[in-house]
Amino acid sequence: MRFVDRFRRTLRAATWLGPKNGQTAPVRRTSIDISAAPGQRPMRAVLFESESASDGVVLVLPGLHYLGPSDPRVDRFCAALATTGNRVLCPHLPDFTEMIVRPSLIDDAERALDTLLELSGREKIALFSISFGALPGMGLAARRPESITEYVMFGGYSRIENTLRFALRGVPGRPHDPLNAAAVFLNFLHLIDCEDPEKLAAGWRRFIESTWGRPHLKDPSQYLPIAQECAEHVAAQDRRIFLRGVRAVPGAEDWLDELFSLKSDFSDINPIEFAPDIRSRVVLVHGLDDDVIPPSESERLAAAIPGAELRLTGLFDHSAGGGPLTLVRGLARELRVTGAMLRDLTNMGM
Repeated sequence: MRFVDRFRRTLRAATWLGPKNGQTAPVRRTSIDISAAPGQRPMRAVLFESESASDGVVLVLPGLHYLGPSDPRVDRFCAALATTGNRVLCPHLPDFTEMIVRPSLIDDAERALDTLLELSGREKIALFSISFGALPGMGLAARRPESITEYVMFGGYSRIENTLRFALRGVPGRPHDPLNAAAVFLNFLHLIDCEDPEKLAAGWRRFIESTWGRPHLKDPSQYLPIAQECAEHVAAQDRRIFLRGVRAVPGAEDWLDELFSLKSDFSDINPIEFAPDIRSRVVLVHGLDDDVIPPSESERLAAAIPGAELRLTGLFDHSAGGGPLTLVRGLARELRVTGAMLRDLTNMGM
């Protein structure tokens, strides 16, 4: 690629991820059906394409969020990536829509990969994962090395045990999001003794949908009334369980320790288990102020993945937020890291 083309692509990426962060890039979005074999769940994806001819192909695996690619932040990111000339596919992973981390995420990511390869006529594509998308991303990169040219991971995790404990307890001196507790306990629902597990799960999901993406609700005085309202939709015998699961009553931390003792093996959902089998170039990007998954998780992955490159940045938090002022301060403070990140994104799929 000529220098002038690389410069233009980098400028477009910097524009939509920086000064125009919060706006949606004008690209075409097409809903795609992902083929399903007998026994597999239906799955859809969104294909992002710019009006100019696409010369790159990228599979974006979203994180643990009920909206998947419909999450405005994911939509904006995929659209920004498409403006650089990439054809971008982002699937609605069924497990993540249910707010559950399962090994089947890897199988569904592979289905999305095969769909993108067929659509693009390519033999290889670039891979990008967000947050808990580290599991399907790492699993896919290890399973299909012949199909992945490079892998960029944003805000990923290495071991689920560390991440879930951080979600409840945090660590001294680090920012911590208290609204993630319900998602933690949803993943232990099969181990919880309750009257009506379906209503309990629905209540926790209702709380998640009512609070996530609203930073002001991280204050307990703001989310406790929402917790009480959601509890009314849960079986009466399960309401205290529900409230403990959203940290509206004490005991969540000790409860998690009890549940951990009932399930001691998490190797099938720990991305770090796939590290020795990854052959593509890997770049790990993590926000220093991430309040969902601490940057130490990416540091562990970088140490385990052969040749991995680690980029720790103050430019973005876990949700890739920031805005123009954050971008300006970030560029002034860490120009080298920012430039490398933009080059990584600009050159994906080429």
